[in-house]
Amino acid sequence: MKRILETFTSSIALAVIAVAGNASSSDQIAAESKRANEFFDKCWDETLARHPVDESFYGIKTHYDQLEDLSDEKAAADHSVWQKQLATLKRDFKPDLLDPQAQMSYKLFEREAERDAEEFKYRFDIYPVNQMRGVHAQMPTFMIFHEVVLSNGSVPLDVLEELVDRWIKSKQAD
Repeated sequence: MKRILETFTSSIALAVIAVAGNASSSDQIAAESKRANEFFDKCWDETLARHPVDESFYGIKTHYDQLEDLSDEKAAADHSVWQKQLATLKRDFKPDLLDPQAQMSYKLFEREAERDAEEFKYRFDIYPVNQMRGVHAQMPTFMIFHEVVLSNGSVPLDVLEELVDRWIKSKQAD
């Protein structure tokens, strides 16, 4: 009986230690996930700050008076930032210490940085203009977006359609 009691007491002690260890571990996971999410937010803000057109599409008016720099130097600088951010991510964060949502963000960030690295190699091998996309179509779209959408704020789609139709008619009349 004494032996059974000792075994039972030892089992309970181990269970208490395991639960305490898991509590500490879940606190650590929560803290590490918070830190990782702050890193992702910082990277997002830095990326937007380097791309004024993207900022404008999100309604951020910090660099509202600027257009996108389409130079190779800018592309190389953006690529360098991605690679530095990816190196920081891999150096400072361990996926197994993150909660599932932060793990997903980690994987998506890693995948996006790797995709950028792959695309960067072929940046001179694309058609800069085709009938659907390119600088020739991007700028008018951007200007319409700014003039019609951002000046009116958030509106329902039927109102937006009417605003765009009115804008097109006003430009045809000019």
